[in-house]
Amino acid sequence: MNNTESNNSEINEAGTDDGGSVRHRALARLGGLVGNWTEHVHIPGVLAGQMSFEWVLDAQFLLQRSTIPGTEFPDSIGIIAVAEDGDAGDAGRFVQHYFDARGVSRHYAMALDERTWTLLRDQPDETPLHFLQRFTGTFADNGATISAVWERSDDGRRWRTDFALTYTRILPTPAIAQAHDRSDIP
Repeated sequence: MNNTESNNSEINEAGTDDGGSVRHRALARLGGLVGNWTEHVHIPGVLAGQMSFEWVLDAQFLLQRSTIPGTEFPDSIGIIAVAEDGDAGDAGRFVQHYFDARGVSRHYAMALDERTWTLLRDQPDETPLHFLQRFTGTFADNGATISAVWERSDDGRRWRTDFALTYTRILPTPAIAQAHDRSDIP
């Protein structure tokens, strides 16, 4: 039996239930990010940017794009995937592969639930690990605003704020929303 064929109401050995596979449930959780967002970095003189999330490769991955005018913050993309090493009952563990216009490439462990979005980089990858990074975003009750902070640490014990930011969802017009209504997205 594959992960999409289970009709059993309890999670079986394949990690499925009548709501679909663990992978499907994890991908569905990412759906709350899909769309366009205004990105406000709370540093004087930094102009508002834009961030977007869209499904790619048959909705198996979520592509994140960020553009902030000026040179202080490089344009970037992130590809978010379901973490393959997660517990079968955990539909909220992901990995984000980050790339930016400076040529930087990083991997972040990511978690996402109804209230909180976190990213953590505490292991070396393609880019040397000169400092640890973590991101914590908190969703407003309506899901249209994310208040977030990036932090860094040299030793993993003492963290300091790098910068705070706020994402505000850009609501599509009804015509755009209808044109993008797809039933093939989890």
